[in-house]
Amino acid sequence: MYGESCDDLVVFQKSVDLSITVYKLADLLPLKEKYALAEQLKVSSFNIHCRIADGHSAFSAKACRYRMEEAKMYNNDVRKYLIRCLRRGYFTESQIEYPLSLYREINEFLEEYIKNIPEEYNM
Repeated sequence: MYGESCDDLVVFQKSVDLSITVYKLADLLPLKEKYALAEQLKVSSFNIHCRIADGHSAFSAKACRYRMEEAKMYNNDVRKYLIRCLRRGYFTESQIEYPLSLYREINEFLEEYIKNIPEEYNM
């Protein structure tokens, strides 16, 4: 399981879906947010699946755990930025409903993944 391709991991697929969705939403933000909030959303969403891929192919349990914790951090950032956009009136509740459901699923998957990283981790 660990060290193999991440393409079949549900959490990886969900994080790619989240990234695609967030990119589409970020493009709806006003021009004044193009280099701030839109960029933060895009970078954070992109980094989730990158960190999952890095962690899944890591050479040690410590490195794997570290990367998956980073993925959780970026996932939380996406949630935070989506809420900020909602409160500023840039998005509606219905626009962020799907990405927030992905956020929750990804968070649950990552928690479970991290919990099950074996201490003896050999590739």
